[in-house]
Amino acid sequence: MRRSAKVLLTDAIDAAEAISAITAEIDSATFTASRLHRSSVERELLIIGEALNALDGICDDAGDRIPDLSKIIGMRNRLAHGYDTIDAEMIWAIAIHSMPALSVGLRSWLSDIV
Repeated sequence: MRRSAKVLLTDAIDAAEAISAITAEIDSATFTASRLHRSSVERELLIIGEALNALDGICDDAGDRIPDLSKIIGMRNRLAHGYDTIDAEMIWAIAIHSMPALSVGLRSWLSDIV
């Protein structure tokens, strides 16, 4: 069954907000040392990548709405298939620097379709 754009956007927003919550009270050293934190963030990134990949398949303007769409989907693929190439510092940087802007963009998109 094909999921709606609204459901997919909500899934991606929830995952982005979960990443922000996971990383809110820790620093990069704690994140790097904690498999629990790293795994949690990586799981949420997988969800974001899956949801946005599905959105790309059903929404013609997905790439216009999410400028880094191909990078996000690529990160999902790397997490799923190239786990041994994942660097904790890179994941931390994505979590800290990319999630706030992504959340804003996803929320804006969701408000346009609700």
